[in-house]
Amino acid sequence: MNTVARLLLLTLLVWNTGCQPKARITVRVVDDGGQPVTEAKVVVLGFNREQEGKTDLQGRFTATVRTALAGVDIVVDKKGFYSIHRHIHEFTGGLVDRRWQPWNPEVELRLRKMGKPVPMTVSIVEEQNIPAVNKTVGYDLLLRDWISPYGKGKASDIIVEVLKPLLKTTNDFTRLRFLFTNNGDGLILERIHWRNDYGLRLPALAPEVGYSNAWEWQACKGLPSPSKGWNVLKNGDEDANFYLRVRTKIGANGKIVSAIYGKLYRGIQFGSATYPEQMPLNFTYYLNLDGTRNTESEAERRQAGNFP
Repeated sequence: MNTVARLLLLTLLVWNTGCQPKARITVRVVDDGGQPVTEAKVVVLGFNREQEGKTDLQGRFTATVRTALAGVDIVVDKKGFYSIHRHIHEFTGGLVDRRWQPWNPEVELRLRKMGKPVPMTVSIVEEQNIPAVNKTVGYDLLLRDWISPYGKGKASDIIVEVLKPLLKTTNDFTRLRFLFTNNGDGLILERIHWRNDYGLRLPALAPEVGYSNAWEWQACKGLPSPSKGWNVLKNGDEDANFYLRVRTKIGANGKIVSAIYGKLYRGIQFGSATYPEQMPLNFTYYLNLDGTRNTESEAERRQAGNFP
């Protein structure tokens, strides 16, 4: 029995005796610069009760929830910022005297400030079949298609390669690779639990440095295996979010002259358990075509409100 299951069973046993467990937690709200956000509304949700209030001058709010089921949901909202619609915090220390441990941990949450959104293109690659296995294929992110001879794409923003054992009748042990060939192109990984719901998942300004050009996703039942020279993740890892940079041009002084910045949400999914002979690819990406590092999209602002 895993840790979550044991905590759930323990909670249910305590619940049935009428001794409902309590939890205390301090939420510290900061902006992208790490500065405290005051007067932010914070709601902490337990099993069937909630406590709400506003952050103090240090950006803190402390809540005591009288009915907590191994964890609480936190909601944070303030005008001028993207809301945190849901942040899950799980207590890992078990129950002591009907109190979830650790008692009163401090959880720091960052509110993304609303800035100047740009009209980013949003592309959903859904069930798009990878046209070749055990060979490289170029994909054009702007034209959303494979390059010749498999499609009408012009530039290989990503070199895609599926490595599949020839004698395998399932997609187990299959690997998907993304290779960015331009100097400076690549991805930066940002991990966010897939069940957490943020109005803006990543800070608006994409980093200038830190992009890695070689990524691999493995279709495996356990943890992925190391692959020398590659950043390795598990197929379908929805906690994986990325900043994206392609078509980077670097001048003689080593500085970036131009590039296209973007982001990729909720990971990469490839292959089919039902039809192992097929190799569908699924992911969603945003691109900013104005040449700046701004990745705050108009679509996200409209969804958040306060934008025409």
